[in-house]
Amino acid sequence: MSLWRHNFGICCKVAVQSTKRLNIPEEIRAFFNDESGATFLEYTLIVALISLAMLTFFGTTADSLSGTISSVASDIDPSAF
Repeated sequence: MSLWRHNFGICCKVAVQSTKRLNIPEEIRAFFNDESGATFLEYTLIVALISLAMLTFFGTTADSLSGTISSVASDIDPSAF
């Protein structure tokens, strides 16, 4: 056996041994492999961004709407009713 083949065999054995799975209980492994929490987090972020956009829109619109209502209210002649 040549020296290259001997060293290659040792390297392959070490690589195979290092990729073996750890002896972790199946419940813990399933918890870390579960991706349903990631989906929940994505939907939560989408809802948060939509809520932030709505608050920004209604916050700026409310001021102008309040001014418009006040202007119309002051233009109404109470004696006409």
